[in-house]
Amino acid sequence: MILNSQQGEIMKILIVDEIGFIRQSLTQKLSRYHFTTVAAESGEEALAILNSDFSVDAVLTSLFLPSMNAIDLYKAASKIERFNDEGVIPPLHFYLMVTREHGTSSPKMKELTREALAVGFKDLLVKPIDIELLVSKLQNSITEEPVEEPEPVSIAATNQVDEE
Repeated sequence: MILNSQQGEIMKILIVDEIGFIRQSLTQKLSRYHFTTVAAESGEEALAILNSDFSVDAVLTSLFLPSMNAIDLYKAASKIERFNDEGVIPPLHFYLMVTREHGTSSPKMKELTREALAVGFKDLLVKPIDIELLVSKLQNSITEEPVEEPEPVSIAATNQVDEE
């Protein structure tokens, strides 16, 4: 069973793709590995889910969606304040799904995939998705060490720096 970092609950994945067969196929495959999934066919639908369901841990999204691309979805989703009774929820892990043609064909497509990785997507997955590779990446995303908070600086230490 794949557990997320939030109180040992089953990891929940949002699948965003305009093609119903892809959403259905990934849902079925991920359920065999005990993931919970929710699906959206557009960026707007995905944002509505993310605004109301803070239990989502990761997003698998196609590069091109109706009326917005995956990068726009990522940027909009990163502005959502995610919290629960325990406080702030860790940020979502975004994975970009592209066809081999999109990922390797034109300079424009290559630039979009590079931009997605630069803004914060965890990884790029080529369709058809290798489910075992995906599961491995999802498992690794929840076992990564959280970034440590910097140590608070004492007032005395601050004053010493100011005096020098």
